[in-house]
Amino acid sequence: MFKRILATALLGAFTLQQSLANVIMATRVIYPANQKSVAFSLTASDDSPSLVQVWIDSGDPNSSPATTKAPFVITPPISRVDPGKGQTLRITYTGQALPADRESIFYLNVLDIPPKPSGENAPVNYLQVAIKSRIKLFYRPALDISLYDAFTKVEFSLITEKNKNYLVVNNPTPYYITYDQIELMVGKNAVAVPEADMVAPFSTVRYALPRAVSPSAQVQWTTIDDNGGRPKGVTPLK
Repeated sequence: MFKRILATALLGAFTLQQSLANVIMATRVIYPANQKSVAFSLTASDDSPSLVQVWIDSGDPNSSPATTKAPFVITPPISRVDPGKGQTLRITYTGQALPADRESIFYLNVLDIPPKPSGENAPVNYLQVAIKSRIKLFYRPALDISLYDAFTKVEFSLITEKNKNYLVVNNPTPYYITYDQIELMVGKNAVAVPEADMVAPFSTVRYALPRAVSPSAQVQWTTIDDNGGRPKGVTPLK
């Protein structure tokens, strides 16, 4: 208890400096294998300039520009973004072998470092907090079906194990399928699947259900597409 009070008191002696001054103009980045590079944009949402550092990781959220092994470089890796302006950065694939029959997933990191306070009213003591944003990057080779066709190919079934009920989701496609929402509909009654998330290519996952569901239920789903849109569909249980 004493430690908690002391920490609060010490923090109170500083002015907290934190902001998310830059907004990534996408919910995900798609890198077609036939492209030499792809661009993405940041836009300033604050009234002060900020410094931005960017890098790509292979799935480790604790990675840094020094430790990442992802086969991409970003130009420029560090840049200043002025208020009212944007910054375009370019991602280039370095050529490391990746599967040609399915997507590969990486993550784009944007570390936003707020400026040091200045001016007559600038605090003497301040705590500067950098904020990191992280979005998915999909490396996409030439595939024989479209993403929208892939959405409709996913299969759903029910299983019960040790008195627990599960929805099994089988993705037979070469795409990562990301679900925003899945519900099992029996008439007008809906059973939500709160754990629904992303299903990797050629893989199967199962999600716990809060109760038993009739095999006649319809699966009502909402996915996320390349542009951040939310395509919807209905699929019968298998």
